[in-house]
Amino acid sequence: MTETIGDRLKLLRKSHHFTQKQIAKYLDFQQGQIAKLENNQRKLKVSSLEKLCQLYNCDEEYITSGIKDETKHNIAFRSNVENLNLDTIANMNKIIRNIEFLADKTESLTNNNEEFDEDYLELYEKAAICRKLWKIDEYTPIDIFRVVLEKINNVTICFFETEDNLSGSSIKTKNQNIIFINSRHPLGRQRFTLAHEIYHLKYDDEFINCDIDHKNDEIEKKADIFASSLLMSNGALYNFEIENNITEWTLDDVIQAEQYFQISHRAMLRRLKTLGKISERTAEEFSPDIMYNAELRGYDLKLYQPYSEDKNMILGNYIKLVNKTYENDLISESKMNELLIDGFYDNLVYN
Repeated sequence: MTETIGDRLKLLRKSHHFTQKQIAKYLDFQQGQIAKLENNQRKLKVSSLEKLCQLYNCDEEYITSGIKDETKHNIAFRSNVENLNLDTIANMNKIIRNIEFLADKTESLTNNNEEFDEDYLELYEKAAICRKLWKIDEYTPIDIFRVVLEKINNVTICFFETEDNLSGSSIKTKNQNIIFINSRHPLGRQRFTLAHEIYHLKYDDEFINCDIDHKNDEIEKKADIFASSLLMSNGALYNFEIENNITEWTLDDVIQAEQYFQISHRAMLRRLKTLGKISERTAEEFSPDIMYNAELRGYDLKLYQPYSEDKNMILGNYIKLVNKTYENDLISESKMNELLIDGFYDNLVYN
């Protein structure tokens, strides 16, 4: 039997684990209209086709004719996606496509440096190797955003406003490393997300890995351990204990340590519990009102607030690719402006 447009729409939706209700909201339709589209009882308008292609990162020819581009990458979620805003996913795909377009344009202009080789050492050792190659000793707090932007080739960090249960995601494509981070989360959690996604870029074969609710996912647990060790090794924590004469951890000690290492309050408590430094009950007692307790002790509150007030923002290689492509006459000025606006650099276009 010949596959129809409706069949492909249904296949795309189900393969991405989206519901008809989600697609209806994304297209501003009634749910029954989605069912009619999938049953070939309603024609697909051009505007809806374009939005669905952006959501699924596919060509129009696939939906209309079944011609599939095997080079397209899709965001793969490991858990329930029923609460995700599909506009966010579509915008993430737009950035990925733009970077792929720019990478293709500038391929002949780029001299690529090799990243360090993948290895099969324990997760703590992998984190230690990263620090050594980045010339950062075990005990020094790491400015993870600066280090990633300086030390990892062709990296773009994208801040997107999305639901609280989505922390971040990452993709390797066209020799480009792309990391997405939830702009609504506090800096401590955003730093952990960035370190978590570094693990996926280096050691995970999947194209994109999204952190939603991965308590039972072994790959995500490994990424968490790597991130925790990269930001603060056990040796660094023990050294902190010695230097500060800590024999029994108090809330004062916890806040001082998380401020020093720039670790989220939740991650700090989790590490201390794992190492047997505090009990579950103590962790619960130390958990509430962290901003109040930090301010009461005279600390800056940046760790508990987002990296930036901008809801959507891009750092790193994206802007470099746009400039390089335009300066070498590979795109027009109008295309450059379109790419800048897509990347939230409106000020560079309208200034």
